[in-house]
Order: sequence, then C-alpha cells, then structure tokens
Amino acid sequence: MAKHDKVLKEVLKKVRPTKEQRRKIEGLSRKALAVTSKIAKRHNAKAILAGSITRDTWMPDKNEFDVFVLFPESLKEKKMESLGLQIGKAAISKLKGEAVVEYAEHPYVSGKADGVGIDVVPCFELSSTEKLKSAVDRTPFHVKYIEKNLPFRLSDDVRLLKQFLAAHGIYGADAKTEGFSGYVCELLIVAYKSFINALKAAVNWQAGEIVDIEKFYSKDDYAKLRENFKNQILVLIDPIDKNRNTAAALSSKNFFKFKKYAQEFMANPSSEMFFPQELQPITH
Repeated sequence: MAKHDKVLKEVLKKVRPTKEQRRKIEGLSRKALAVTSKIAKRHNAKAILAGSITRDTWMPDKNEFDVFVLFPESLKEKKMESLGLQIGKAAISKLKGEAVVEYAEHPYVSGKADGVGIDVVPCFELSSTEKLKSAVDRTPFHVKYIEKNLPFRLSDDVRLLKQFLAAHGIYGADAKTEGFSGYVCELLIVAYKSFINALKAAVNWQAGEIVDIEKFYSKDDYAKLRENFKNQILVLIDPIDKNRNTAAALSSKNFFKFKKYAQEFMANPSSEMFFPQELQPITH
C-alpha cells in the first residue's frame, strides 16, 4: 500500500457527505427538480439539476445546489428572463423557502429551503455551443459532458482535489481567489484519472501548460494556442467549447502554489495538507 493511500482514506472520511447529509440534499434536490419541472412545463420549458450534485462531487460543507430552467432558443431574451424569475419564485415558494433575485449575466432566483441554498437559473436550450447567447447556456453542456466522462468511482478523487486546493486558499475561480473552479477540478480528474495522478502531472506542469482532453488541437497548434490565451498560465480547453480556457481565472501565483504543494504532498503525504492547523492567537 502506497504511503499516501492511508492518508487519503483518512481524509475521505471527513470530506465525504454522511448518509444523513446525502438523504437530505438528494431528497430535496429531487423534490426541487420535480416542482420546477412541473411549473416550467406550463411555459414550454424544462428543468435539470446542475452543478456538483449531478455528479456526486459536492462537499459536505456545501449545502446548496442549482436547478437550471431551459427555454427554447427562439424565445426573446427579455421574455426568457422574466419567465425564468417567475418560475424560480414559484418553485422556491412551493418548497416553502424565501426567494431573492440575484444578478449575474442574467437575473436568477436564489432561495433557501430547509437550510439548503437553491439557485434557479434560466438559460436557453441550444443544439450546439456555437450558438451560445451567454455563459450560463454552457452549463447544460457541462452537465452532460461530466455525467458521461466522470465515472462515479472518481467522485471522491474530485473531493480530495477540492479539499486540497481549499486548504491552501486556491479553490474558487472568483476574482478574489483566482484559483481552480469546481468544474476545473472535475476536468482535471477526467484528464488524469485520479487525485494522485493529477498531483503528479501538476508537479511537471510548465507555465503555459496545455491540457486538451478531447484532443481538439495537435501539438503543432500549441504555439498559436498560447498566443490566443496570452498571459494564461494554464490552458485547460473546455471539452464542450474548444475556444474557451476553463482555467482562465487562475493566477500565476496560485499555479506555482499548487505545483509546490503537490510536490510536497508527493514527497511527504500527510492529512495536515488537507486540513491546515488554525494558528492559535498568542495569549500573554
């Protein structure tokens, strides 16, 4: 047994949702999907679950999930937005939750039911990513791709990667964190087939590293690709959109941080690298 196996087993006990947590989130997500689908149907739309809940890569401390409402692409954008909000509010209300309208590229409804966060997000149902009208329209394609390419036996590897990154403050693609998104974590496990393999690969990454799971490009294209994605330290091509770098948010600092911690863990595996000790305040 490799020495890291024991450590990873120990870590998984903490980052795997308990049976109770599963029962609650899975039950509520099924109910939310059924309720939203029923309301959406009246408006010629349909609902799907999206995010880590659909591929069992959610973390026990993440008490939330997304429901996407897909509208025909012939619908006018303003109409799609207003119907999306109407459906979202009605669904959250049916689940006895409180709803608020949030704003991203499109307004969407965010609510809480039974202590769980639920976002109801409208988007267009498209036949191809070449017809994207906004970033949210990519999500149904991401859901399908990950469901097809990330076997459930690798869900825990995604959890290990998320926890490892979170422990070092580099999990999250928001402007403040400039790290790795949940989708990027899933893609890295699809690409490398395990948490340990992803770490081994990261140790050898070079600045401007290109990871192209679907082999859209030949090695001869790489110089031009780096030119297209100028100043992006890691280029992880979106398998559903070959013109998009899913790791665009990653800063150089966090790229090298990940390489360094991957190297440290491979050399000396310890569960502390997943759960850094909180520094105790000095008391006199």
